[in-house]
Formats: sequence, structure tokens, C-alpha cells
Amino acid sequence: MLNICFYKILAALRLVSAKKLKKLEQQRNYQIISASEYFNKEWYLAHNGDVRNAGVDPVWHYLEHGWKEDRECTPLFDGSEYLRRHPDVCKAGVNPLVHYELVGKYEKEKPVVAARHDSKDTSYNDMESLKLQIDRHSIVSFDIFDTLLLRPYVRPVDLFEHLGRLYGLKDFKDKRIRAEKEARRINSQKEDITLEDIYRQLPPSWHCLREKEMALEAKVLQANEEMRQVFHYARKQRKRIIIVSDMYLPADFLVRALKKNGFDGFEKLYVSSEVQKGKGKTLFNHILVDLDEVPQNILHIGDNLSSDYKKPISLGISAFYYRKVFDIFVCRNIKAAAFWERNKSFEASVLLMSLAIFNHHHREIVYWRRLGYEYGGPVCYWYLSWIEQELKNKKFDDIIFVARDGYTLKKIFGIFGRRKLRTHYIYASCQLFINSFLDDAIEDHRTLALINAYKDSDAEINHVSHILQSEDSAREYVIGNYGKFAGLCRQSFREYKKYIARQKIIGKNIAIVDTITGAASSLKLLKAALP
Repeated sequence: MLNICFYKILAALRLVSAKKLKKLEQQRNYQIISASEYFNKEWYLAHNGDVRNAGVDPVWHYLEHGWKEDRECTPLFDGSEYLRRHPDVCKAGVNPLVHYELVGKYEKEKPVVAARHDSKDTSYNDMESLKLQIDRHSIVSFDIFDTLLLRPYVRPVDLFEHLGRLYGLKDFKDKRIRAEKEARRINSQKEDITLEDIYRQLPPSWHCLREKEMALEAKVLQANEEMRQVFHYARKQRKRIIIVSDMYLPADFLVRALKKNGFDGFEKLYVSSEVQKGKGKTLFNHILVDLDEVPQNILHIGDNLSSDYKKPISLGISAFYYRKVFDIFVCRNIKAAAFWERNKSFEASVLLMSLAIFNHHHREIVYWRRLGYEYGGPVCYWYLSWIEQELKNKKFDDIIFVARDGYTLKKIFGIFGRRKLRTHYIYASCQLFINSFLDDAIEDHRTLALINAYKDSDAEINHVSHILQSEDSAREYVIGNYGKFAGLCRQSFREYKKYIARQKIIGKNIAIVDTITGAASSLKLLKAALP
């Protein structure tokens, strides 16, 4: 194996370049992963179809990319969990398996097995195992929230924050939470409460929000595609299906929400607030009596470890603990987990849960497309939110998004931007600026680009474009033919002004959105061309 320490000494003495040292380190790390008992080429290719289809060396892929994308090298080693335990290694950008082989195992640290079954488990729920359990039971019971249906919030109470924002009630979330606690205190003799009980604790002027809360619930709830497949599998196997939920929402609302999202054909719905029995207390006892069934015939599926798993198990009912979509997401994505720990705002809640649901439904999506959802979209959203705040107290008539960087930004801004503000997508490239302003092109050493732009307009310019190779020689030629180029630039600018006039930017106060360079050529061009 390569002696990297020796080469580091040579690099320090400047006898070996940094580029050479990095290449040697890559070669050593490649050898380490290839020889490790915790990396299996066949397993890696079998579980990463995109790598297999691309014909890429699996060792090289995991070394350079796979660990950064939270891919497992084998079920015997969880790189994401190793980095979570060693934040210094993560910060240094070191491949976790390389670090373990070089350092971890000599410190007698045991490798973290990827297929765990605790709260830090990064593996997905085993649907094939669940289907086998369904086959062995005559009745299948499903929980609703975080099992069959998903909300786009990490915390359920963020729905109250959302409702408050929609209707301009800044303190609605806190008062709604307190109202529920007070309703439970007043009705402590009951196992559960209703939505009516909760709203009785709120001011009468807010009672109209009860219907609006249910309307928002209906709007944001979406099917868990994975569980919808399991639900229909149970129906296809002619199992009796029941729905069981600890919830204050009325049963008729839940039936509509379930049917809207493709969950139809169930035999009964048991809601704690309707039967006044909670899952963690006597609801399952009630179900056994109501169905007149022995516990061994029933399989319950839900996400709450206590009320959906331990409670039914204690009564002899079979249970499948369905790990929450968000829990799996943050266990597989250490950056998302760290972000949530630092920022538990409403915006972060919606962003991360939306990403969790997206990743849950699109597990095989390629890395680069996922990058757009996880980073590109959020960055654009926050940037445009900042722009919206900047514009809020200022009297702008038009906002220009400069091509091509502004293409996606304009589309997103159109979704939530101010409706009275006229938006425009305008071409104002650096090349257009060079074509229009001769003195700036000369001063900024852009004469080669100028010659190339006008080579089709003049036979002589076309001829010299194949001869001139340096900026200095091009600059000398342009200055020597200043009059010719000045005329071409004036004509280009006249045409550009006609283009701007067609865009109907008629306001007195104009905002410009551009990813700007030091030259600020787009801004200079627009300021010169606008009325």
C-alpha cells in the first residue's frame, strides 16, 4: 500500500505537487475500499442500478460519490451513521469506510450495521415482509396519519401555523394548542376529545376556523404511495380491512379524505373521538368485541411504537411497526438532520417534510435530479422570498428577470409573487453588452469576442477572425478599425432598444434580478436601453 506519509513530507518540501499527492491518496483509498471486508462490489451494483447501467467501477463510485449520496456500501457498514458519530470526519470530507479502515477499527470501534431496527435505522420499511404477514391474517387494520396519509409538515401542529398565516392570525397556533390541552383537561374523564370540544375553548369569533381547519387538512393530506400499494394488496387478497385512528377529527371527514386519496373498500372505521376510546387505552379491546374476533386473526399496521405496536401486541393482536417517512429521511440524510436541529421553523418543517415525501416516493431517482429538489429549489425559494420582502414596502412597477439564470426564478416568483407587479424575462447577456458598447469591450479586453460576434457581418472581419489568436492582437485590430466597429455596435444597440421596447416595460420604478458578475454588464446594458 502507498506510503502517503512519505509523500506528504515530500509535498511539504515542495518535491511533490499537491495534485500528485491527491492522486496518490485517491489510489491508496481505492485500494483500501477494494480490500475492505465491508465493501462488496456485486452487492453495491445490485442495489445501485444507475451505477450498474452506466458501467462505472463500483469501488471508484463509492469512493468519490456514493458515500456523499448516502448510499450503503454493504448492509454491514452504515457510512451515514459513522459520519453522524464522527462529525470531524464528515467536516473533513473523508470517506467513512476509508476512515474506519485507517483509524476506527484500530481504536476497536465496531462498524455500524446498516440494517438496524431502532430509531436511527436508515433502512426502508420491509414491504415484502409486511405482505407475508398480511397473507397470514384474515383482518388487516391500518392507522391513518403518517401511515396511509401524509401531511407536508414535520410536526402536526404546523398545520395550525399554516392556517394562522392564511388568515392573518399570528397567535392562532399557540392558542389552538392551548385550547386542545384545556379541552383534554376539562374532559379528562373521557379517553379522547372531539374537534368541537377543542373549539369551545377558543373565542367565539374563531369558531368559523373549525371548518377552515378541516378544509386545509383535506387540501394538504396526500396518499402514502407505498402504503396505498399495501392497502390494495390486502384488498386483492380478499382480506377484511378496518381503519383505526386516534384523532379528534370527525369520522365522516376521515372517510372522505381516505376515499379521495385512493383508500376505499374498507369494512369499518374506528375513530377514538367517535367511540370515546383511545388506541393506547381500550380502543383495541372495543374492536375485538365489536368484530367478535380472536386477536390472532388481526394484523395492525401503524407508526406509533406505543399505541400501534406495543398495545396491540399486549392483547395478542399481531402488529407491524411502520417507521415514519420523515424518520427514515433524516436518518439517511445527515445534512437534513443537522439542518432540522438548527432550524425548526415552519418553513424548515414544510421544506424537509416535502423532501422526505419526495424521496420516499422516488427512491430510484438519479442524484443530479434529486440535487435540484433538495438544494436548487429551496435556494431559489428562499432567495425569492427575500426579494418579495425587499419589494413589499417599495413602490416598484416592473421586475425584470435576466436570461437565462432568471428563467426558473421568474416561474417561481410568479407562483407567490405580488400580482400587481409586472414581470418580464429579458435577454441581457454579456455578449449583447459587448456587441453594443465598443469602448467597454476594448477596456474590458473582450475584443476577440467582439470580432467573433461580427465575423458574419463583414468579409474582412471574418478573414481576420481565423488569424487573430490573442486578445492583444485583436485589440490592436479593433482600435485600428474603430469606425467600422463603432458603426456595428451602434446598429446592435439600436436593435436591442427595439427589442426592449417590445417588452412593454413602462413603469417608472424597475427592479432587476440577475446573478451578477463583477463586470455587471447586464445591468449596464439594461440601464442604457430602458426608457
